[in-house]
Amino acid sequence: MSLVLRPLACLVVLLAFLFGCEAVEDFWYHGDVGLPGQEEVVAPGEPDTIPPQEVGPADTGEGRPDAFDRDVSDRDESAPETVSPPEELDNLIDEGTFLIVAPAEMAEAYEDLADWRRRTGLPTRIVTMEEIDAAAATPDRARALRDYLRGEHERGTEIVLLGGNTPDVPHREVEMKMSIGGGGLFYEHETVAASELYFSDLYGDWERVEIVEEPEGGPTLRPDVAVGRVPAENAAEVAAYVAKVIDYERALAADYQDEVLFISEPTGYFDIDSSLMLDTYTRKFGGGYNIEKLYSDTTHYPDAKPNSAEAQVESLERGVNVILHFGHGLETILGALRVADVEALSHAPRYNVYASCACYSGDFAYSGGRAVGADYILNPEGGGVAYLGNTDVGIGFPPGALFVGDAVWLAMLSETPLRLGVAFAEARRLVFPVTGSGAAEADRYTQLVVVLLGCPALRMWPSRPLVATLAAPPTLAAGDALVAEVSVGGEPVAGAVVTLYRQSELLLVTTSDEFGVARFRHDAPLWGSYDLTVSGAGVQPIESSVTFE
Repeated sequence: MSLVLRPLACLVVLLAFLFGCEAVEDFWYHGDVGLPGQEEVVAPGEPDTIPPQEVGPADTGEGRPDAFDRDVSDRDESAPETVSPPEELDNLIDEGTFLIVAPAEMAEAYEDLADWRRRTGLPTRIVTMEEIDAAAATPDRARALRDYLRGEHERGTEIVLLGGNTPDVPHREVEMKMSIGGGGLFYEHETVAASELYFSDLYGDWERVEIVEEPEGGPTLRPDVAVGRVPAENAAEVAAYVAKVIDYERALAADYQDEVLFISEPTGYFDIDSSLMLDTYTRKFGGGYNIEKLYSDTTHYPDAKPNSAEAQVESLERGVNVILHFGHGLETILGALRVADVEALSHAPRYNVYASCACYSGDFAYSGGRAVGADYILNPEGGGVAYLGNTDVGIGFPPGALFVGDAVWLAMLSETPLRLGVAFAEARRLVFPVTGSGAAEADRYTQLVVVLLGCPALRMWPSRPLVATLAAPPTLAAGDALVAEVSVGGEPVAGAVVTLYRQSELLLVTTSDEFGVARFRHDAPLWGSYDLTVSGAGVQPIESSVTFE
């Protein structure tokens, strides 16, 4: 599709879905989704496919373990990402639930991130693509990677970071099509585009080469692992990105996490503005946030400011925690911003998460250079720690916008906030309750093209960080049980993640109870010094140590 036609195609997609909805009531119902506990309607799978020359033996889906597709309300959030009961003394690092896949030349640059993840309670392991390639039974590197991830999932891996751009860490291009619209407005689109769902839906059948209306077969459209990609080209870019993530989670700047930016742009038809849906998220964020609205339509929204590149840059430089953008884009354009604007951002360390339904801006596999969404997270002096967006044409009303919007809601605002990649996986269930062949064509397409660029294990800040106090003995006798207390202003903090860690040797994880007390019980005596870290529960991380003598 030419660059001249692409903006028109994006416009038509937005309009076609908006006017093709069967009822306005259905639109507003979806605009309020995001609450856990809704029932899921499961239908057999229907394929969205890859070219036949790129596939290997069929994936049948038999023997599939429990998938990511589960009710948020069923999660045990009393011990987030804990992989072993605290009374067991185990080396859990080699059985980590977070896997980083990176080219050998970039692997060392991820060590700081892996170490940070472990000391904040998430066992982590790094594997190189060269190791995966050497053990592969197929020359298809993307297929080999998927086979490897499936084996790791069966051993307990739940979150995966693809730590390099293609082809260093391969991607899969998938054949897709959609036909949407009604009321005299119709849009049809066929494409081949990058889809990271291939590495997330590990047990669906990706063999099919046509979209057919058969009762079974094809991708399930449900993630088994949470997947994100850092499309870095070299170790220096990795190191800069890792530093941004750690600075964000440590809250190096702690004065902006309640700042939110909404950006809406016109559809170009009947003066309808995308703020029609974006404004519904005002209710979801509630009164505890400073929401700045940059809307093209300020007539109907008197609390909004005019949208422009200058206004967006001003807001970003001041510092915002999250951006919701419902509008347009290309590989080199994100709404009103161009690549040069993104590369010039310099608001470190006030990094953010950017969620958008813009077309093409998340196309990390763009053959003409780096897409603007990738530039946004790889800018070492500004930009974000994550970008959620499309690798191809985006459907904004309502699937794409709700998908990225509800992912942010689950990661930031739900009662038990999830890691961003897990929230991204759960948002599929909430926005797209029907799986496989039962899903509408536009819904299947949207799920295939929306990707997460950035670390899927990221924890977003739900508000400005609380400054907590950790009470724990600096020394203990070998064999004594460690008891620590977490409080803020003398009040106990429940649900804080507390870890006892020594690199390459020990990782024990527990959470503080309703009295702010975290207890470590172990069967064997501990000797020497260990790192003691408190994180999560909206508190600024505390890094301390304890010595067993």
